[in-house]
Amino acid sequence: INGLKKLHVQSAQGELLQQVLSTQPDYLNDAEIITYLSENFFSQLDKEAQQLITSESIKIGILITLSPLAIVDSLVVLWRTMKMVNQINGIYGLRLTRIGQWQIFIKIVKATLLAAGTEIAISSIIDKTATGLTGVVTGSIAQGLGVAIYAAKVGLEGIKQSRPIMFSEFEQPDINLITSAIRAGLMKISSKQGN
Repeated sequence: INGLKKLHVQSAQGELLQQVLSTQPDYLNDAEIITYLSENFFSQLDKEAQQLITSESIKIGILITLSPLAIVDSLVVLWRTMKMVNQINGIYGLRLTRIGQWQIFIKIVKATLLAAGTEIAISSIIDKTATGLTGVVTGSIAQGLGVAIYAAKVGLEGIKQSRPIMFSEFEQPDINLITSAIRAGLMKISSKQGN
């Protein structure tokens, strides 16, 4: 508990931690304290991190949808995903180990390659099928959705690497909720492009 207090000194998370600790019953054993902190403190950090992931993934998807250049897509995905992972680390007040950083970096590089690869594949499919502007818009949205979902998965991995207490089976983040929010965000963009 003292280590957590040091990590979150003079931060919004530190205030939340103080509130949670002030209401913690004094009769809890170590396992119960961990469960209590997970349910009352870390669950709030999880919500904040998941909102960040959803927001950043939608931004990544929109940028991919609107960008016509594969190299720009790749750089945007790399930059935004690294920024998101660093913000997640900040929420939890922890730094990833070197191994954790490399694992996340490899996933980010995969997302970057996915952005470039899907741009090239979609461009060639559209060129061959000659469906016109509708095909380009649909292909761009599909590409943005795919890359945004992958970025969200990288973000969830960032949470797992940063969270000092493992998730219980009931606390596991739901990628489907994030995916639905990403899809809804990108569909708003497609409806605006269609108008």
